[in-house]
Amino acid sequence: QHHAPALLAALLADGYRVQAMAQPATLATTNGDRKVGRGGIIVHPGIQPDHLPPIGPTLASLAVDHGVEVMSLERGLALDGIDLGSPNARVLDAPRPLLLTGNGVSATAAGYAWHWFDQWLDLPVTRVDADSLPGDLGTYSHVIMPPGSYASQSVDFTDKLTEFVQNGGQLIALGSAASWVESLELGWSFRETDKAPDSGAGAHDGHSDHDSGSDPNLGPLAYDDYETDFARTLIGGSALRMLLDTSHPLAFGYTRDFITVFRQGAHVLKASDNRYAQPGRYADPPLTAGYLADALAEKIASSPALAADRLGAGLVVRIADDYLFRGYWAGTEKILANALFFGQLIQ
Repeated sequence: QHHAPALLAALLADGYRVQAMAQPATLATTNGDRKVGRGGIIVHPGIQPDHLPPIGPTLASLAVDHGVEVMSLERGLALDGIDLGSPNARVLDAPRPLLLTGNGVSATAAGYAWHWFDQWLDLPVTRVDADSLPGDLGTYSHVIMPPGSYASQSVDFTDKLTEFVQNGGQLIALGSAASWVESLELGWSFRETDKAPDSGAGAHDGHSDHDSGSDPNLGPLAYDDYETDFARTLIGGSALRMLLDTSHPLAFGYTRDFITVFRQGAHVLKASDNRYAQPGRYADPPLTAGYLADALAEKIASSPALAADRLGAGLVVRIADDYLFRGYWAGTEKILANALFFGQLIQ
């Protein structure tokens, strides 16, 4: 149901009360028994605000508009799994997202995100230049950070984002931004890895060429080989295999335990000490299609690709890849929608 998030966005924007199933169930519908997985949406007519139009006709119209199947239930008791009144079917809050743009932010990546909100999700998103963040971000539920160069941003910028998360906001960082947010003072607890940092071609740790001995990594290199060698340190656009924990709210709606993601950039996310907080990691080997140098493949293999850490009262979602690439990498769009709507379910 690729357009189900757009239907959900429309209901929440109008003020309807909508529940999300955190556990699966087998339910009795007017067309027989149906299994509904994690992330199934319940729209109960008995709990809707009195001032809104009846939910039945509204839901039927939206289902046609978005091409989404809506099932009608005969009763609230499940044949198997959770009932409709279960604490595992929480009422969702409507998202109020802010998208960073401007200096230092990738214009194309911000454009993909804006297009996704505007054309696919049909959900208004406030666009604010990164160097002009408002003093109070409490008006917003989510801050979305496209890839970019955030190291040059002011201390005021980092302080505002830190305070936003500590006060309960949700930060969704994409691509290279996912590595940068690890520098925020949020009380992270990262796990040590046994992968040594990449020293880069021709690095010599302060030693001269004369004492490089027989180590090929320390000797001189031909300038003519620079461009080719440098290209091996980049990922210009490859399809990688990500292993997915389908029980995690960020993966609700997926039935397979893997997905193909689009990757640009050689950044690697740090692994959290909280082993429940990493629903996506790269396969070993990670490459599905495209080019990936052996050294980069080894560096990325089994590392976190998708992470969701509870920090303070808030949540930081780190997404290493480009889930909205040029508006056509449709397979991963649902993960970003889950981050937007289901991040509040993550404990």
